[in-house]
Amino acid sequence: MKDALNMENPTEEKKPFWTPTFIMLVIATFFTSTYNIGLSGAIPVYWESIGGDAAFSGFLVAIFMVVSSVMRLICGDWNDRYDQAKLARGGCLVTLFSAVLPVISQDPIMLIASRLIGGLGYAVIITTLIVVVAEVVPEERLGEALGYRSLAPSLAQAVGPGIGVVFIGWGGGTAMFAGFLVSLALGSALVFLAKIPRKNIDIAASSRENKEKDVPALVLEEDPNASPLKRLAHRYICVEALPMALAEMLRTIGLGSCGAFMMIYAMDQGIENAAIFFAWQTAIMVALRLVGGKLLNTNKARLLLVVSFGIGLAGFALLTVAPNSTTYAIAALASGFMGGVAMPYLNALSMKVIPRERYGIANGNFYLAGDLGLALGSLVAGIVVSAFGSFSLMILLLACTLCPLIVSLTLIPKEV
Repeated sequence: MKDALNMENPTEEKKPFWTPTFIMLVIATFFTSTYNIGLSGAIPVYWESIGGDAAFSGFLVAIFMVVSSVMRLICGDWNDRYDQAKLARGGCLVTLFSAVLPVISQDPIMLIASRLIGGLGYAVIITTLIVVVAEVVPEERLGEALGYRSLAPSLAQAVGPGIGVVFIGWGGGTAMFAGFLVSLALGSALVFLAKIPRKNIDIAASSRENKEKDVPALVLEEDPNASPLKRLAHRYICVEALPMALAEMLRTIGLGSCGAFMMIYAMDQGIENAAIFFAWQTAIMVALRLVGGKLLNTNKARLLLVVSFGIGLAGFALLTVAPNSTTYAIAALASGFMGGVAMPYLNALSMKVIPRERYGIANGNFYLAGDLGLALGSLVAGIVVSAFGSFSLMILLLACTLCPLIVSLTLIPKEV
């Protein structure tokens, strides 16, 4: 399938992996992710420190995520059509403008405006950088490249919220927003310095070439024989990549549930040092992406996914039947292994089944599914745990690990 769908590129094998552009964009992803993740964790702390309403701080975090998620679909289409260098740098400028606003004033209206505008710009940056990273590396090492790229937000998750608390201690809200503005500025500087390949797609020629190769048209919405609804759907939905997006959404429902309620489950079971779960989970995920990146280059896609989800399932099952400190640590390591393999590999597969001209919308769909899963996870887990107690969290996690395993076995093409 991969050979049938992707355009022939005789220079592909000669393309180097560790280029300055690839390295700079991965580091830029770390700094821009630190801005986003750090503020999401620190804003509630800051707002509470000044006696603010928790509901409002939660609203500030949520609107950024919602706007950013919706914008991913639009930005995915833009990445398939327009110059990615201009898109990435334009997104940086918009997000920088939004990040300056709360440094000037922490008035509620100013904060809302900052989060709305920032969500739009951040979605453009992060979606574009993912697509560019995929395009500047050899296709046979795509999984490895996405593994390194996904390491950046994982590290940002580990350090961002803590840095925010330090900033608040130094100088309150102004110091916090200024500190993360610096992080965003560093990431933006790298985006401007990186030699991002300029895309100038001849849409008509690409459409003719795809038709000759029996590949779905890049611009079906311009086909006069297609219905308006079909043209619109083709523009914003990549059907070939939907199985991977579905598996990722189901996986992240479990991830969101785990992040929100795992410590409550641990405390109810009398397990000490409940926060250690996330330390172990992050450690194995980071280690896997650092030293095991080449594992993701293999073409044994379904086998790898089955193994990763199987290990995650076994870890959660063990914790369910025998909750104690040892099984808690085992479940954390198993969860980290599953996330370390499944996320970058599903992302890579979502691009291996389509022409390069559709990378943008495939990534937009994939990361929108992940964002929706995270949001649904905390919501669904809250309802389930409230109704049935914290032990029901384990049933939910088992289901959210088993379901993407089934999707991987039944819906992902055997050829990839």
